[in-house]
Amino acid sequence: MKSTSPTRATACWRSDGHVAAISFRDHHGPLVENPGMMNIGLDIDGTITGDPSLFALICRDVLREGAVHIVSSRSPEARAETVGELAELGISYSALHLLPPISAAQALCPHSGLDWYQRHQWLKVDYALANGLTHFVDDDRKVLALFDRFAPSVTAIDFKSRKLLLELIRPADGSQ
Repeated sequence: MKSTSPTRATACWRSDGHVAAISFRDHHGPLVENPGMMNIGLDIDGTITGDPSLFALICRDVLREGAVHIVSSRSPEARAETVGELAELGISYSALHLLPPISAAQALCPHSGLDWYQRHQWLKVDYALANGLTHFVDDDRKVLALFDRFAPSVTAIDFKSRKLLLELIRPADGSQ
């Protein structure tokens, strides 16, 4: 394995050039190293839809030896439409989880000190912990803050850091 160290991230590459493990260190979480399987979560709106080509590459590479969970606050009633949109965008995944309605989140979230929106978005954190996610990418700073507070073991990655992800998937020497 070769190792590459961009400013805030480290990737370990298999001999065939594909990502074997990624470690991130930034203001959204501690260094998380996963020498085995990557188990990532991705938001849809503003994240996948913000750079679908990049996330199609990420999903393809991670799925070789890991899992990709799409976790969104889209309505469960929009599942068929969402599956179709993800297919059109070229996004492959292991699981698709659509959060229950906001009204249900108020009862499901045990943190009464959170406002209604945070309680709903906290369900992404709950899903990540229940499914052993190692990384979660979202464009919403409030969601990232919830991961920092309630799931420090999951590396929360700001959508704005997506170019680092591209560097990890596509090594500088061009191998893949």
